[in-house]
Parts: sequence; structure tokens; C-alpha cells
Amino acid sequence: MASYQKDDKVRVQSLFMLFKSRLNNSKGFMGQRSTLPVSLQKMDMDAFMRMIRNLDPESTGYINFRQLLTYLILKQSKVPTQAEADSLRKLADAEGHISREAFVGASLWFEADEGSTDRDYHEPFERRRMIKEELFAANCVAVEGKDEEQVPVEALIRVVLQPAASKCKTFSDWVFSEVDGPKH
Repeated sequence: MASYQKDDKVRVQSLFMLFKSRLNNSKGFMGQRSTLPVSLQKMDMDAFMRMIRNLDPESTGYINFRQLLTYLILKQSKVPTQAEADSLRKLADAEGHISREAFVGASLWFEADEGSTDRDYHEPFERRRMIKEELFAANCVAVEGKDEEQVPVEALIRVVLQPAASKCKTFSDWVFSEVDGPKH
């Protein structure tokens, strides 16, 4: 069964440097929306450290970039229940992989909260589909014997359920929640 690879880790120091440079670029462009969402632009060092401690509870100095991307994509979405996460298994093939078509075509737990209403004179904006496409892209891996990349269902379930243990309502609540200290 496919899972995430060891090289899916990114150094915390590199992530901090990326956020810091993007924040500086936003200021350099006179506050134009050019690099980071407003919520990340307002992130101070304490919030950054809370995020890192939640994503790296063992203090290894590395976090899984797929997990980080998943949480940022689903930032304001509600954390799924066990049953909602388990329903992802219905999308998987016998080897435990979800294809792009199955994933994007499925009805997922966060869709009720992630809708958008288009004005009559605007082009349709398919927010839910776009979120699913980005989630797929953030979590897909190459699988031997498959023509297209796939999402390993068990790995995705572990990632989306991790915040559920803390009783947080949204992914953002968990990512930036207080931590008690390193777990040894």
C-alpha cells in the first residue's frame, strides 16, 4: 500500500525563511496581495512556532509538506469526523489508492462550508472543485503500475484526522493552537 515518502519532509528553518521572505516581499510591494494570504501575513513568531510544534510534535526539525499544504488548503474547513474521514475509503481502489477522477468527483465533508456564490455577471467560480483538485495535487504520489498519480487513502485519512483528537473545529484552529511542549 502506498504511503507518503520520507522525502516529503521539509526543514522547518527553510519553511521559516520562505514565509519570512514572502512576508517581506508583501511589504516591499506596498501591501499588494502578491505573496501570502492576509492571515499568514499577520502571523507572528509565536503563531509560526505553534504551527511548527503542531506539525512537528517530536521536534525533529522537519515537517511533512503534504500535511502542511492540506491544512492550509482546508484552513477554514471543519475537521472531519471519523465517519466522514472513513468514507474516503469508498473512493479507493483495492490497493488503497484514490484516482484524480474519483477524488474530484466525490462529495467530501468540507463542501458545505466551502461554497461560493457567483454574481450574475461573473464567470462561475467552482471553489469546491478547485479545493479538491488542490488537495489531490498536495497528496498524490506516483504509484508503480498506475498511469496517473494517486492519493494513498490511509495516509490522507491519518492527516485529516490528526486535528480531530484535539477537539478543534477547523484546521486553522488546530494548526495555530497552543501546545504543551515537546513529546518525548
